[in-house]
Amino acid sequence: MTEGDDHRNDHRSDFDEVDFSRVNRDIRRVDDAASALEVAAVEGVVIITGVEPGPRAARRLAWRIFGDRALAVPESAMVREGGEMDRRPDGLDHTTRSKPHTDGYSYGDECPDYFLLSCEYQSEAGGESLMLDGYALLEALAGHPGLAWLTEGLSTRVIDQTEPGKRLSHSTIVQTTPSGRRMLRRTADQVPLIDSDDPERDAEMIRLWKMAIDRAADAVEPSERPKLRAGEAVLVDNYRMFHGREAYADLERLMWRVWIWSDEAKGVPEGMLHSDSRFAAQL
Repeated sequence: MTEGDDHRNDHRSDFDEVDFSRVNRDIRRVDDAASALEVAAVEGVVIITGVEPGPRAARRLAWRIFGDRALAVPESAMVREGGEMDRRPDGLDHTTRSKPHTDGYSYGDECPDYFLLSCEYQSEAGGESLMLDGYALLEALAGHPGLAWLTEGLSTRVIDQTEPGKRLSHSTIVQTTPSGRRMLRRTADQVPLIDSDDPERDAEMIRLWKMAIDRAADAVEPSERPKLRAGEAVLVDNYRMFHGREAYADLERLMWRVWIWSDEAKGVPEGMLHSDSRFAAQL
């Protein structure tokens, strides 16, 4: 069988042989902001307890965590079913689970490398968080010979990752930044380039990448999905982790999100910034 034939197989049987259990990330809780970045840099995510709720407090907390390492920390965005000015995916509301994804991709390749989500009010029923380690997922896929072409393509095949009307992004799904960090993305708008030399192969690569992430999410038991409660904030490595949430019942559920560009980010977008996509239109 040639590689060209192989990459057009369904690959469900290959995924059945992948150990997705390693992709779920247990989230450590700390009670001081000083240690939060150190933990997140190693583990990809950390929950900080005993934080002051509200939009201004969330932004102050981000500045306190990063200090001089912060290049940009824009104002907080209200998050109920999504960001205030973000495009809501089709079919997503409080009754549905959000698919694991990357934040801030409206800014293209210069998406924030970290984000902070502070809980002001939780839903007692539902709303649990899901955090998947993209680095562990790549390692799990690379260990299967039938998926070698997929992991190679993720870092070599340039695709279109532009959110409609937002910053242009023609790049690979897996990149390495000038600081040496790997940047992974899963978004709703990843498609082959119009002038791709093999659009069918690229479309299959994107499909399988998203399928792998969703399979990893399905492997996480409900009891392993932590719930962020009022007075807690989660700090997430947005280059490494894919995050989502479960459906929830209480429409008053309220989070405040802060997008953060640190000194290890690939770049800081030009123009005004906010922690949603209101300023991310193409320049």
